[in-house]
Amino acid sequence: VAERQAIYGSATPDSINALRDAGAVTLVAHTEDWTAQELIELPLHGFEMYNVHANLFLNIVPVGQLLLDLSQGKPLPHPDLVLLLLMSEDPAYLNTWAEVLASGAQRVTTMGTDCHRNTFPQPLSDGDRIDSYERLMKWFGNHLLVEPDGQGNWARRS
Repeated sequence: VAERQAIYGSATPDSINALRDAGAVTLVAHTEDWTAQELIELPLHGFEMYNVHANLFLNIVPVGQLLLDLSQGKPLPHPDLVLLLLMSEDPAYLNTWAEVLASGAQRVTTMGTDCHRNTFPQPLSDGDRIDSYERLMKWFGNHLLVEPDGQGNWARRS
C-alpha cells in the first residue's frame, strides 16, 4: 500500500511510467499550476485543457450576479443556457495547451466539467440544480482529429 501511495502521489517520470506499465492512462487534471514544459517532458498521455471550476474564478462577478438574480426571483436565461454566462476562454489554459501542441508533443486533451454537484445546488426553473450532471455534460463533447494512413486505415500512427 505504501509503495502504491508513493507512486500515485508523485509526478516524477519514474512514477508516471510505473503507472503506465501497470496499464494506467496518465492524465493531469487542474493544470493551472503546471507549466507547459512539465506537460511536455513528463511521460503523460494527456492533460486537461479547460476546467469549469478554474473558469468560474475568471467570471466571479457574473457568478455572483447569477446567484443574486436567482435568489431574488429575477428572470434568467433558459436553464441550459445559464452556464453560458459563466464560461469564457481561459488564457492560462489555452496558452499552455498551445505551447504543448506547438512543441510537437502528442497529448490527449480533456475538458473538465467538475460536475461533482457541490458548487451550485440552487434549482433553476426546470427544477434541476445549476450544477447537475446532465446540464454540465450538455456543454462538453468528444471530437477527434485523425487522418487515415496510406491504406485508409484509422489505426494509431506513430
